[in-house]
Parts: sequence; structure tokens; C-alpha cells
Amino acid sequence: MSLHSKRKINPELIQAARAAKLIRTICCCGPIIMQRDRSRFRHLSKFILQHVIKSDKFNKAGQRRLLNGKLHLLERYELDPDALFSQHVRASHTSRIDWGSGKMSVYFPSFVPSLQINGPENATHCRIIAVAAALNFNYYNATIDAATSPIIPITKKPVPAFTLNLQVPPKDGQALLLIMGITYFNKQTTYCNKPPICPAVQIVLVGYDPETKLYIPKSKKMHIMNFDEARA
Repeated sequence: MSLHSKRKINPELIQAARAAKLIRTICCCGPIIMQRDRSRFRHLSKFILQHVIKSDKFNKAGQRRLLNGKLHLLERYELDPDALFSQHVRASHTSRIDWGSGKMSVYFPSFVPSLQINGPENATHCRIIAVAAALNFNYYNATIDAATSPIIPITKKPVPAFTLNLQVPPKDGQALLLIMGITYFNKQTTYCNKPPICPAVQIVLVGYDPETKLYIPKSKKMHIMNFDEARA
């Protein structure tokens, strides 16, 4: 092989890494803020490759496309397998995505935080955060909106029902994600200068048009990105 030969890179791997990078950026740069961890990026990239991209039945191996796969397989994906949102937040809730309007919502009926929020021992309060994201996989960017619950005291007193409403431009992207996280406070440090970290984050719902196909304009080159999460 010539020293000048270019190494071929699996385009499916590039797609998976770019999609994972985009989702991880949404979950690290606010209003949901997770501690940076390269292993989470690798887990997400691997999941997208092995489950979503490989579910594309229209193209042969090596040429499969993200948007030809089953994006809904990302629903209930836990960003940190060691800190499950579903175990931190045991309160029942319902969520929905309206693909046509770009509206999303999460409804929590009244619940008892001390029984249905499983936080750290020193936490006295928590807050639930929802993020709506419209993802464009041609250019790997996103439009987001966010909503947060009131600060919830982790006591035996029931909290009133509440709804988190979100809105992104309708059909601004090729897929819509509804993401939820939880952050904890101690009453003595609630107003500290550091932004609160979300230890548990989940992709709750995915909305997309299954007829949409991934189209890369010929005038736009897909440059290989640096997927080092520490630089995200």
C-alpha cells in the first residue's frame, strides 16, 4: 500500500459519532448540564451504530443511514448507565411530541417527593429539567428549548401537579428529541455560583418522519470532526 494512500473510514461510524456528539453537547452545555465523561460518549455512539444505524434495511452494510434506521430506539436511553433517570425519578409522568407543530410537554401529577425522588442523602431540594431539541443531521446542529419545574422540597408534603411545555420550530430538524434530567440542591448551597449538575438524564421521546431520508448536499463536504468530548 502506498504511503500516500488515504485510510478509509467507515461512514456509518462517522454518522454514529457525529450524532452522539450532537446529543452529548445538548446534554452538557445547558440547561441540562452533565459532568463530562468520555465513556458516556462512547456508549452512546456505540448504541447509535449498533441499534439505530444497523436497523436500516434499505441500504447494504457500510452504506446504512441514520435516518433510514429506527430512531425511536433511542427512546428511554439513559445517558449515564450508572445513574438512571428512571430510578432517580419514580413519580409517574406522561410526555408527548407533536411533530407537526414542534410542541412538546411533560405532565407530572401530584406526588410525594420523599417517596418518589431517589436523590443523594444530603439533597434537600430538586428540580426537573426538560429540553426539546430539533436535530439536523445534515449539518449536525440543533435548535433547543427548555423548561424547568419549580424547586421541589424533598419532603413528605405532596407537590402540586405541573406541566413542562416546550416549543421548537416545526420541522426545523429531521428528528425531535425530548430529554429530561434532574438536579439536586442542598438548602444551604442552592444559590452557589456553580451551575447545578444533572446526575441522571434520559431521552424520553423521539419524533421524526420515517419518510425523511438523510440527504447530504453535494456542495457540502462531510469533514471528519474531532470527537474528543473534552472539547465539546
